[in-house]
Amino acid sequence: MSKRTETMYCDHCAEPGADIRVASLPVDIASANKGESATLCKTCAAEKIPEKIRSQEGGQVCAPISGNFTAFKAALIAADRQVGRPLLPGCCYSAVSLGMFVVAHARSLQTNTREVARLVYEGCLGAVGVDSVLKQGMPDSARRCEAIDLGEDLVIGIVTATDEDRPIKAADLWSEMIEAALACGREEGWEEILRDPR
Repeated sequence: MSKRTETMYCDHCAEPGADIRVASLPVDIASANKGESATLCKTCAAEKIPEKIRSQEGGQVCAPISGNFTAFKAALIAADRQVGRPLLPGCCYSAVSLGMFVVAHARSLQTNTREVARLVYEGCLGAVGVDSVLKQGMPDSARRCEAIDLGEDLVIGIVTATDEDRPIKAADLWSEMIEAALACGREEGWEEILRDPR
């Protein structure tokens, strides 16, 4: 009996055939931030990760990642398309899938709820037009900390919600974080580049 292999998609270019697992990215890529794990194709790995880091045996950056969260993310996106669920404004997920994403991070990956809130907030910054370079330069302002505090409360609500209530709470989380991202962008004086995806 032959072993079935799963198609992996690159977290940067989204092409199939990704086979380089990165435990801690040294830079931001299209769908993950510096420090997060990702799966890349050879081309994107060569472009984004210095050879010295890629060649380190057992180094932190190219150490194996536990589980297959990249495949799970791709499955959520595919399920939304297949079922025809509407995506949240500016988001790659529907409310149902965002709820599953939050629960998977908090329970399966045991990511603390504040970090999950930060991940969603970072996604919302991208959705309103704040690119990775601008994100890195954003200060830890009181407004940003308040947004993540609010996000954490909403994340806890999603994790403890019933399956029926979870999509409603996930949609609320996304909407609140979009509003917070717009407010933070305005505070930085970036009105000209901001867009409201709602």
